[in-house]
Amino acid sequence: MATAAWAQDAPLASLPPKCTQTATAKLESMGLANVVKSGMHSEIRSGVSIVSGYRARYYNPNCGGYIVMNMTPNCAIEQTYTTGQCRMNGMSHW
Repeated sequence: MATAAWAQDAPLASLPPKCTQTATAKLESMGLANVVKSGMHSEIRSGVSIVSGYRARYYNPNCGGYIVMNMTPNCAIEQTYTTGQCRMNGMSHW
């Protein structure tokens, strides 16, 4: 019996407009909308040969790391975490 191969996450030049709006609203609620900069390319998160969601990364120069948002295919935020030197209360760090 053959099993489906997992697709790789793929770079994405820009998020779908709905995901951009969701990410912007989240950053505004955190007071970071005017601080962070879009950094690395966004990604399409892939499951078994289908899009399983999106990943957005925003660079925060105040702490030298990224705020990362994993979203569903419908652009709802599933998880938000930080990387690098950034630490934020209530948020995981990787």
